[in-house]
Amino acid sequence: MVVRVLETVEAHCGYHFPWSPSNFLPLYGGSDFHDYHHRLIYTKSGNYSSTFVYMDWLFGTDTGYRKLKALKSEEEDKYKEN
Repeated sequence: MVVRVLETVEAHCGYHFPWSPSNFLPLYGGSDFHDYHHRLIYTKSGNYSSTFVYMDWLFGTDTGYRKLKALKSEEEDKYKEN
């Protein structure tokens, strides 16, 4: 029960902590993935899993999230260069 409560707090807080399970578990999406899940839950564009990403990956419903993550990464790289 304690682990589930901690996971819920981490997923809903909106911050990515260094001790986050998403740093250690490859199928755990963390707060970024969960925020995207809430943003698009009422649309038909994907991300139906709230925390574990394997089903969205398997059915291809995480493409929007992966594109957004790539754009953010490019943006951070440009910022670091300047």
